[in-house]
Amino acid sequence: MQFVSHGFASHLLEGWELGLTYQYNTGQPVSLSSPVQPASLGSGSPMRPTLVPGQSITQTIVNPITGEVSSFNPAAFTETGTYAFGNAPRYLSNVRYPSLIDVDLLLQRKIRINERMSVNLRFEALNALNTVVFGGPDTLVTDTNFGYNPHVQANNPRIGQVSARFTF
Repeated sequence: MQFVSHGFASHLLEGWELGLTYQYNTGQPVSLSSPVQPASLGSGSPMRPTLVPGQSITQTIVNPITGEVSSFNPAAFTETGTYAFGNAPRYLSNVRYPSLIDVDLLLQRKIRINERMSVNLRFEALNALNTVVFGGPDTLVTDTNFGYNPHVQANNPRIGQVSARFTF
């Protein structure tokens, strides 16, 4: 390890700073919506759908055409009519969006040239582990894919950036 503490290698390896942010989210509960009826109160905010009596919310359904399994029972909800309020729960606590794990990294070093001049080198990686997070199910009761997950990536893929700054 003598070559690391003296000479050219020591100038390359010393003085680096490492920064890391880690985010973990267990997944938020899903909130369903129904199209806004202009005659109903609160026309600016989304309406909740209406529950269909006798239908289980948590039962999953297999799409006969695609074979995809729903996140909840789409048949348990219907569009809320005019002059009515939806009675579905505001959030489905048993149905959640996918969990999220995100790691961002920063590696930087300040290199002094003389007393007044220096160079800052900076390497950044957002979503450094390139973790894919898929979106949740379609939540608008009138959509044809209501209750099914379109399997579209909801987060950004890994993004890297290198920068240098000369200060004099």
